[in-house]
Formats: sequence, C-alpha cells, structure tokens
Amino acid sequence: MSEEGPPAPPPGTDTEDNFISLAADLSWEVDVFGRVRRATEAQRAVLLSTEQARRSVVIALVAAVAQAYLELRSFDRRLEISRNTVESRRAYVELARVRFQGGLTSELDWRQAEAELYRTQAFLHDFERLVGLKENELSLLLGRAALSRGRSIDVQPVPPAIPAGLPSELLDRRPDLLEAEQVLVSQNARIGEAKALLYPRFSLTGFFGWESTDFEDLFTAPARTWSISGNVLQAVFNSGENLRRVEAAGSRQRQALYAYEKTILQAFREVEDALIGYRKTGEQQVSQHDRVGAERRVLQLAELRYRGGVAAYLEVLDAQRSLFDSELDEVSSVTDRFLWLIRLYQALGGGWPYEPDRKPPAPEAGAVKPSAGP
Repeated sequence: MSEEGPPAPPPGTDTEDNFISLAADLSWEVDVFGRVRRATEAQRAVLLSTEQARRSVVIALVAAVAQAYLELRSFDRRLEISRNTVESRRAYVELARVRFQGGLTSELDWRQAEAELYRTQAFLHDFERLVGLKENELSLLLGRAALSRGRSIDVQPVPPAIPAGLPSELLDRRPDLLEAEQVLVSQNARIGEAKALLYPRFSLTGFFGWESTDFEDLFTAPARTWSISGNVLQAVFNSGENLRRVEAAGSRQRQALYAYEKTILQAFREVEDALIGYRKTGEQQVSQHDRVGAERRVLQLAELRYRGGVAAYLEVLDAQRSLFDSELDEVSSVTDRFLWLIRLYQALGGGWPYEPDRKPPAPEAGAVKPSAGP
C-alpha cells in the first residue's frame, strides 16, 4: 500500500505483503448432442483422405517411372534399328556405286541410294536426341543420374494373362476413390456438427489449488482452495446463422457426394479403357510382327530381281523404306502395349492379385484346349 495514500496506514504498519497461489483449471464440455464427436469424426476422415492422396502420388510416381523407362528402352531399340539400317544403306550405296562405275546401271540408282542413306541418318540423329531427353526425364524422376538399361523392349516381362472379369472390389484400392469417400464422410460429419450448434452446450469447470501469504504454509490443508461450476450456453441472437451453417454443410455434403459418384464412374471407365487398349495393342503387335516378316521377304525378292537385272533399284528402295518403317512401327506397338498395361496398373490402384504358383484347373474330358495368347 502507499504510505501517503488515503487513508494513511498507522505508523509502523507493514505496507508490503506476499500472496502465493498455485492452482489448476479443468474444463470439460458434456457432449450431449454429439458436436465434439462429429467434429472428431470429420477430422479423422480428413486425415484418412490425406493419406489416400499420398498413396495416389506414390502410384502416379511409380507409373511415371515405368512409362519413362519403357519409352527410353523403346527409343533405344529404334536407335539400334536405325544404326543397323544405316550400315545396310552404306552397303547399298557402295553396291550402287560399283554397278554404276561398271556400266551396269545409271547414276540415278547410286544417287537414290545416297538419298536413302541420308534419310535414315536423319532418323538416327533424331532418336539420339530423344534418348538423351528421356534419360534426363528418368533421372529427374529417380533423383539420380546413373541409369541402368536392363532388358530390351522386346523381351520385357508381361503378365501371363489378365484375369477375365476383374471384380469391382479391386477398385476399392484406388486411392482417389478412397480419398473421395473419406471427403464425403467428413462432409457428412460436418452436418452433424453444425446441427449440434442449434442446441445448448453444457460444460463443467473445476478449480483446485493452494493460496497462502507464506510459502511454508502453501501446501497445507488450510491453504487449499477449490471450486466447481456448471455452464449452459444457448445461442439466441445468432440462431439464424447456425441454421444457414447447417444448410451450407448440407450443400458441401452433396457436392462431395457428386464428386464421389463421378470418381466411381471415372474409375470404371479407366479400367475398361485400359483393358480394351491392352488387348487390342496385343493383337496389333502380332500383326506388326507378321508385317515385318513379310517386308523382309519382299526386300529379299527385290534384291534378287535387282541383282539379276530384272527390276530397277526403285523397287529395292521402296522395299527398304517399307521394312524400315515396319520395324519402327513394331517397336511402337510393343511400347503402346506396355503403356496400356501401366495405365491398367494405375487404374486398378496398383495392379491386381497374381498367384504364379497356382495352377489352372484341368480341362474337362472332350473340351477343346484353348490356344496361347500373344
């Protein structure tokens, strides 16, 4: 106290005093109408949806790495075909030159052979560029510069067969589907949280501690102090706001429901598209392989006719171009089939169960044995 303030204390009065307090407060809301429970449910669903979003990123990264690697091996194979073709074209140029100098053919054959050589070299340089760019892309995805090539695109392993009639339960593993489901759960719980604000909120508050003017007496029984009280809170003037909050929560829940339904339809479409693409590219690969064999035979016959003086070099030139284009198209068909397989893996949320040790059932008596697929 001030020694000069009103009223002035008597002379000799101690104007300073100590007051020591140590206490703890505890407040607990009685969740009668489930507001806290619904809020907890909503936040837990948000957590689970975030986890599914992380899985979606992982699967997308795996698919991107696989796609980049297969495209790299595809460009490697095309580059190899181009190099072999360039060496073959050089031999044809030398043959045409020798025949021209020997007076067997005109200079036109020689120049046409040179033009075809330069055209093939342009493909070679383009594929070298594509290989370098794809190596940089794959290094970025993997986070390292050193890359190992592994198997050629022609001998990459593929699943022996895709199970017929993939069950819809496999789509339950799709992270985007699970994420949309958890978002719907969260928004549904928000409706209950908003409705609970329309009703009274009950809470209990407790206080316990010690108070004393002397530290030595702080933790004694006479220094203990405590209190307990209840509280009821009911919104009166902002009840309209709470009603609108319920309507807004319902609107967000319907939006989440429509997004969930759209995700389901999109998932079925992606699986169907991937199955069709994988099956048809397999058939296309077989046709391209047969085409390459036919084009090789055409080139052999054209060479025999040219060396025998029966046909012009233009016939050989057309056969060479057709064979080169068919070999590149065959590599493209193989690559496309693998890319559709990757899309199917991603569409199913990580592939499908496969049991390599499980033997197929024995065919019944008199049944026709099915032929092997491509």
